[in-house]
Amino acid sequence: DVYELTMLEVGEHLVTVTDANQCTSETGFTIGIITGIDGSTPVTLGVQPTFTDSQLFLVNCASPGVRYRIFNQAGKLCMEQGDHDPATAINVGRLASGHYVLVVDYDDTLLSLPFVRTAP
Repeated sequence: DVYELTMLEVGEHLVTVTDANQCTSETGFTIGIITGIDGSTPVTLGVQPTFTDSQLFLVNCASPGVRYRIFNQAGKLCMEQGDHDPATAINVGRLASGHYVLVVDYDDTLLSLPFVRTAP
């Protein structure tokens, strides 16, 4: 079964996946808060969809020139781009299936956004 995690609260989260052989894998992630243009209204930066076989989109990200890096579960850097336009999809179709963390450098704030690259 595939579940999409949406509308999660700001804070620490843990996802546990159990396969047909009852083997489990856990990954933790943090959803942070950034503020809007008025400096006080919280805006939650996110990634959609959280399960994908090809593309990711940043949501609530208006700043041009966002830097992102994608790490696998072992912490290995798999992809990076230094001047990404947030209106453009991030193509993750070349990554192997598995759990990843998208680390976004957004207005001098680092945010970790987990996603799962599914098989096509």
